[in-house]
Amino acid sequence: MCINRINLDDQTLLALYATFQNARRSLGEIYPLARYDDFVDRGRYQGSAFLVTMVAQEQILAATNTINRFCYDLRSITAWGKVFESVTEGDRMLALFEFVFPIASASLSAPYSIKQMFVRSVCQISYQTNCLRDNNWKGVLKERLNFPDAERLAARFVSWPALRSALSMLNDEKFINESDDYRNRINHGFPRRIEVGHTVTISPDLRPGSVSYAWGVAPPLPVSNLIPLLAEQYEAALSCFAAYIALIKEQHDLWPRLASDE
Repeated sequence: MCINRINLDDQTLLALYATFQNARRSLGEIYPLARYDDFVDRGRYQGSAFLVTMVAQEQILAATNTINRFCYDLRSITAWGKVFESVTEGDRMLALFEFVFPIASASLSAPYSIKQMFVRSVCQISYQTNCLRDNNWKGVLKERLNFPDAERLAARFVSWPALRSALSMLNDEKFINESDDYRNRINHGFPRRIEVGHTVTISPDLRPGSVSYAWGVAPPLPVSNLIPLLAEQYEAALSCFAAYIALIKEQHDLWPRLASDE
């Protein structure tokens, strides 16, 4: 999609956005939101628990906002999918360039980002809880955290297996394959286009002593195909969120509180 070939007519854009707003309103609440939970705020804690309560409060709020942003964008993409059923090819190009591509691209990256967010939060909160629970705790908190670190730090909690299972469905192999690894390609290479435009693919064949190339053409990723794919990932993100809250609540019961709050 080239900006030089698109006439960004204000009246057309306003009409397209009004059509989108009507379509979005007509959807109703098709995707449930993540519930804001302030259980940490309701406690009174000893000074030794100050750090973990501050970290948990901030990260639970950030996780809730992130999940609900994914929900908002998915609902918008769903509405644009309905708009695309009736607009002209030219108007569809305008809408893609001005409105749809940013939210579709961000949504295709959201499952990976959300998964990494949960992993990092589990590591940091579990580390602090382990320190409070066991004076002999010898765990290490690294700067760069990954899933094996979360497994190591959270394995002693009974709620961890449910979260581990839920995380396996987020940014899973099915999503990566069906989105043609869009998140990785847009950050480290050349992704397929969204909705319109074929992509020329050039794959090197590196054999000893020679280099050859395989050429091909990849079709765009249709918005109509992305909607159910992203809806599955949003459902997986909600499952992760519920399991994440259960894990933090289990750890919350171990944080030392003031006598009057027990």
